[in-house]
Amino acid sequence: MAFQIVITGYGIYATKSGRLAFISKTEQHPDGVLYLGYLLTISKGKTELEWHAWTVDGRCNSYGHELDIVEKV
Repeated sequence: MAFQIVITGYGIYATKSGRLAFISKTEQHPDGVLYLGYLLTISKGKTELEWHAWTVDGRCNSYGHELDIVEKV
């Protein structure tokens, strides 16, 4: 599957599932740059950060395809 979005840096992005990903860090890996960020999750009345990693083409490395990036907000 070819992605139409390339993560361009820090910012807010929408995922396939409609959640917002807040990209706030980068890490250099042998396969390229990973973009690290979080999703807000509300559970039992508490808001928590759920951290994930994405590749430059928007694929989520730490979860399923529903968290793949589809567009910058």
